[in-house]
Parts: sequence; structure tokens; C-alpha cells
Amino acid sequence: MAGHKVDDLGRNLFGCTHEVTFIFTILIVSAMVLGGLPPAFLLYLMVANHDYVSVLFTRPLGILMLVGAAVILSVGIFWMSRIVKVEV
Repeated sequence: MAGHKVDDLGRNLFGCTHEVTFIFTILIVSAMVLGGLPPAFLLYLMVANHDYVSVLFTRPLGILMLVGAAVILSVGIFWMSRIVKVEV
């Protein structure tokens, strides 16, 4: 009886590899969207309201904020890439 359960477990694990691949694909796309949203939003603001964003590029504190945001975003993207990288 115990061998039968192990058989079923093996079939279930190997039979759902497409579902697992699909879930990891969703995770990768989510990570790409989360990593791309801040730069995309900055570009949108530069087009829609240039005066509002120009302060970030003209004042020293604004440049420091952009550098800090880039560092934090890079760490987040690296972290998400390590979370998503799973071998099936």
C-alpha cells in the first residue's frame, strides 16, 4: 500500500511540471513589471509635467534622491531575480 502512494506522488510531481513552469513564468513577469514601473513612471512624469520632475535633476538633493532610488531599485531587482531563479 505504501508503494502505491509513492507512485501517485511521483506521478503528481512529474505531471505538474507545466503548472510549476507557468507559476515561475508569472513570477518572472511580475518581477519585470515591478522593476520597470519606477523608471516608466519617471519617464511619464517627464513628459506630462516636466517642471515637477526637473527639480530632481537640477538640485543637489534631487540628484542624491535619484541616486538613492537607483541603488534601492537595483538591490530590489537583484533580490527579485534571485527569488525567481529556481530550477525545476
